[in-house]
Amino acid sequence: MGAQPIRTDHFLSTELRRFYEAREARAIIVASIIGKDRNRGFSMKVMKIATVPPPSVGLECTIKDAIPSLIRQHGCAVAVMEGNRIVGTLSREDVVARVIGAGLNPEHTKVSEIMNSPAATVSVETETDEALKWMFANRKCHLGIVDQDGTLKGWLAICSLFEDHVGDLTRELDSLAAYISADGPGG
Repeated sequence: MGAQPIRTDHFLSTELRRFYEAREARAIIVASIIGKDRNRGFSMKVMKIATVPPPSVGLECTIKDAIPSLIRQHGCAVAVMEGNRIVGTLSREDVVARVIGAGLNPEHTKVSEIMNSPAATVSVETETDEALKWMFANRKCHLGIVDQDGTLKGWLAICSLFEDHVGDLTRELDSLAAYISADGPGG
């Protein structure tokens, strides 16, 4: 009995399959970064990563009274509300540029005097990748999330989007690293 010939067809088909699977996985990761592939499950609705309840202050609130709300939100921004309706946003940059920079007194300056209006909002049905693209295109770091009636449901900060996307990419890279480091069928 002679030596059995090596079955190269099985080895080649396995390696080709692994090569194409790895190439497909790389394409999925790249697509998730640039937001071109929604059917793979990499994106999700903005409400999944939103701050709920949304940080907010009243329209007639003074800047001094609004500062604690900004601090609770890591100094980013808050929604400005008139009753149940979002009418604007107030950010740290607004306070620095329009109050401190202008020499206004925070104890007497109303939020309504310096807020950004109308408020930038997205629907609760918006995908995270769409929101991220919009934020970059419009140079905004925060968005209100509203339902079909215009009621504020959540608050989205760009840092939350980055955290979410970095988490997705990390999981995918870990998965690919595990796949590539596998030494073949059977371990």
